[in-house]
Amino acid sequence: MSESNNQSTGKSWFFLGDYQPTVPPDSSAEVNLQTLMDCLTLQQTELCKLYKRVEDLDNKLEKLIESNKSLIAYFSAMNDRDARDLNYRIRGFSSKNHLPPSKFVPDRRNKLL
Repeated sequence: MSESNNQSTGKSWFFLGDYQPTVPPDSSAEVNLQTLMDCLTLQQTELCKLYKRVEDLDNKLEKLIESNKSLIAYFSAMNDRDARDLNYRIRGFSSKNHLPPSKFVPDRRNKLL
């Protein structure tokens, strides 16, 4: 079948997109064209909706990333304070001058130690 296409057009099947057969004027062709245009309009509308959803999701993702950055910074600072407190306790500093202020030590840590 592809050989008959090659013979009739003189082109390989790679170039069949370039081949435009002549379509006789017909009312069914006009109906098909209108149906095709309606379908393309509907697809364009759906693509616009999908694009809007992607933009909304992108904005939400950006907000989540920003909130995660602040949470990471908060927990990092909290871990630094806990590590500092633990370091002081391991070294055995009992003097009030060497211990970090109690506000740096979470309540749960004070109860355990």
